[in-house]
Amino acid sequence: MARADIAPGPDGAATVYWVGSDAAPSERLTAPFRSKGYELLWAPKPEAAGAKGKALPDFLIVDLEKSGGRALDIFSALRKNPASRDCPILFLWTGTEPPKDLMAVLREKRTDALPKAEAGDLALPRMRHFLGAIRHFQLTRPLVKAAGALTSHDGKIVLDAKNGTCWLQAAAGPRDVALSPAERQILGAMMRRPNQTISLRDLLAHGWKTRIRQEKSQAIAQHIVRLRRKFGEFADRIETITRAGYRFRD
Repeated sequence: MARADIAPGPDGAATVYWVGSDAAPSERLTAPFRSKGYELLWAPKPEAAGAKGKALPDFLIVDLEKSGGRALDIFSALRKNPASRDCPILFLWTGTEPPKDLMAVLREKRTDALPKAEAGDLALPRMRHFLGAIRHFQLTRPLVKAAGALTSHDGKIVLDAKNGTCWLQAAAGPRDVALSPAERQILGAMMRRPNQTISLRDLLAHGWKTRIRQEKSQAIAQHIVRLRRKFGEFADRIETITRAGYRFRD
């Protein structure tokens, strides 16, 4: 269920739901989010997050100790709820070892867990990752839902061919990538046919609407080089198939 009014950019406000029986989580756990300007709302039960008449969630925090249920049951309820179905979820747990059923939940995309003893420490890289995930979701939820948006299978590369917006979910955090018109056309042609070899002739047809010529073939190669440079850690997703063309590995 998409929100159309999410403010773009890393400084836009986000709505975070705290799922659990404790309506007033400890200041140590909530301070990192409040300090960033995120609105924290309480949901006593998973189905209450984004209920009718309430703000839709951008991010969910589930306190397993205070939620009164098993991780799998809570996760299932959140994913069945249209308002929270696509939201990133952070499970907080107490102790040295996470609950066994939580391990099965963590295989799901946009889901992770953090010991409560560490959750209030903003210096931890993992907490910075989750704060970054909120910003990432603000930027990408409208883009992913937009008609014409091309998304990789793992959701880490999105290209909106209509307005030319491209972003990557890199290890260091989400980032936008500025592409030239030709680069957007070439990448779009490959992403529409993932894991398939696209010939130079086909790429030229997308890029210049002209018959294949030597100088144009060289131009394609140059654009591929630039794309890989801009993609950084994702450069290997654009593969060269010798004497055949190129392929977007999904």
